[in-house]
Amino acid sequence: MKIEFDNLYIGSSSIIASTEEKKGKLSNYIDKVYDSFAGEDTYFKAQVKMARESIKNVLKKNNLKKEEIDAVLGGDLTECLAATSLSLKTSKIPFIGLYSACASFNLAIIIGGLLLNNNKKLKLIVTTSSHNKVSEKEFRNPTEYGAPKKLTSSYTVTGAVSTLLKGTKTPVRVVCATIGRIIDAKTDDNGNMGNAMAPAAVDTLIRHLKDTKKDIKDYDLILTGDLGSYASKVFLDLLKEKYNINIKNKYKDCASMIYEGEKEDLYAGSSGPTTSSMVLLSTIYDLLKTKKLNRVLLLATGALFSKISVDQKEGILGICHAIELESVK
Repeated sequence: MKIEFDNLYIGSSSIIASTEEKKGKLSNYIDKVYDSFAGEDTYFKAQVKMARESIKNVLKKNNLKKEEIDAVLGGDLTECLAATSLSLKTSKIPFIGLYSACASFNLAIIIGGLLLNNNKKLKLIVTTSSHNKVSEKEFRNPTEYGAPKKLTSSYTVTGAVSTLLKGTKTPVRVVCATIGRIIDAKTDDNGNMGNAMAPAAVDTLIRHLKDTKKDIKDYDLILTGDLGSYASKVFLDLLKEKYNINIKNKYKDCASMIYEGEKEDLYAGSSGPTTSSMVLLSTIYDLLKTKKLNRVLLLATGALFSKISVDQKEGILGICHAIELESVK
């Protein structure tokens, strides 16, 4: 399903992260750095604090008061979007909670764009957050167990990302989007979630090209969200084998763009909804703003499953939402 946006622009953003992300390649874009506890007594409370701070920073950077924001859109990986909800507990700002696993930020941008299509005077904040220790406990094992992980596993980013969406011009515009379909890759391996997401990324890319009548050559860069180093190859192989499409020379996976070898326990790379959003609002935004890139396609990927679905012997499903961005002339 392709959606075109009339006036969807990305304003100033805020990135909050932990000391681990600060060691990586996006360190210059991080507004504030915390350790894993962020001055709180639990990892979950630390995630809530980071989410709250990123939203406050967006207001400050865009010279806005919270009363001027029409809605906040977003979500995270915690059960019932608890972290995002609690970060807004005292804000009195209307909230639209969204979940699409690690593709949640792209989904929030898409829904925000639809609202702005209806009224370009709206001021919207999109937000997401994740925490390595919280996500490991939620989807694999508490890190205190010291359970071994496969090389195909990922390392969830600790941090929070927020940005302003508005209907007036900024250096970066979101042109259109393609909403993803549920794709069942017939896998139940939570140590290799990239394999569950790679076919979904292929499906969304092919449909986006068909619906927009565009070609690979129309893009300067094509990004996937957090497939990881192993599943990125699966993604490229599927494109080549099924559709005879080769994008290797203009492709990157966001999972390799945050730490890039700074940590020995990175496994296949980073993951979490903050992975693609952090990359988007740092280097990618900068490259579009300075016109070093003119058109970028971001295929945010998510693995859809829960403790209950695993207990019911169901597999891990894939989803991928695409947004197309361009440098404003």
